[in-house]
Amino acid sequence: MLYLFCSAASPLYKRDALESISYPVNHIFRFRYALKYVDKGVVANLEKFTGKPAVLIFLDTIGSPASPDFDFYPLRLVTILGLEDSAGAIYCNFRFGDFVHYGDGSRRKDLWNSFFRKLPGRPWPPGRPADGHFVFETTEEPPELIAESSRPYDNWNSVVNCLDKTKDLKDSTFLLVLGFYRVRRRGFRSGFREFWKMSEQQLEPTDNQFDSIYPVPMGESVVLKILLSRPSFNYSDPKSARVLKISAGSDTFSGMSKEKIISESRYNEDRTVLVCKRVFDAALAAVSIEEKDVDVVRSPRLTLLTRVRVPRLVISSVVGGVAVGALLLAFDADVVRFIASIGPKPFSAWLDGNAKPIAAIAKLLSPLPLAISAYVAFRRLPVK
Repeated sequence: MLYLFCSAASPLYKRDALESISYPVNHIFRFRYALKYVDKGVVANLEKFTGKPAVLIFLDTIGSPASPDFDFYPLRLVTILGLEDSAGAIYCNFRFGDFVHYGDGSRRKDLWNSFFRKLPGRPWPPGRPADGHFVFETTEEPPELIAESSRPYDNWNSVVNCLDKTKDLKDSTFLLVLGFYRVRRRGFRSGFREFWKMSEQQLEPTDNQFDSIYPVPMGESVVLKILLSRPSFNYSDPKSARVLKISAGSDTFSGMSKEKIISESRYNEDRTVLVCKRVFDAALAAVSIEEKDVDVVRSPRLTLLTRVRVPRLVISSVVGGVAVGALLLAFDADVVRFIASIGPKPFSAWLDGNAKPIAAIAKLLSPLPLAISAYVAFRRLPVK
């Protein structure tokens, strides 16, 4: 099993730790480690770990300044996509998996902490003479590393409740992106009656093994859903409220329902409606969420790469309508007679005898597919 450790030793590392529990399952992320912090056995066999599972662990600083140490908090499972050695650093690309579940009480937390403390290659805080690594492999696995959950997002909530009690991440703004959703109307039948109801359909992300891309429908609105958790939020202190700014690229989105996400409770599910533009060609845009105008790192800085493209059905309808209209307009009696000459006899005799009426009907119908193409183009494409 490969272990990846993160800490709050610097503002950048702390933000990485917060972001690592903010993205949904299957999102692609990257950590970077100085070469000296990676076990030599891992550096010598980087390709070996592609496609292999790993565990992401947060390190909380404890102890006195003269003798610091770490407490170990497993966060979630990941799948390694690739380890790269570049310019004195190891870049680790991985795909997020399920969160672990700490259960009730502190038994499982203490069990995992004791396990990692006993590993010979375990990391140590700066200033300690002991050697250690922030990336290493061992055949030993943590006991009771449970990732199943009976309730939605219960695992994430258990991780957040533990991290909020740590020294380094206490009173942070914990987020979890649930994804982009499309509101659709669905019908169902009960007896002889038909009913309609509105439902949310999650838009599944795609990726190229390096970046996660969230496809959004052209010319429609989508809902970005985010879970917020602040277990130590103080309702009696007005300064406890926090404001996160949400922004979206204007090349893809024409508007949003709001520009701020306000965290003013211990928990909430935030919904932001984004309206997608009509486009002629595929376009990429970033949706970002961050807390601005603060001197300390206490919230993640999230970036979601979205893509909007012209649906294939729209392209097929426009091109096909023009082609069929032109074909019908080109029909005349000679074309009908030629088709009759190469067709089966009973059918060819009927075509030959009705060549002029058939050609006339074809020319009368030719504007219909052109009209359908024009309607689709004006309704679905950015034509003004």
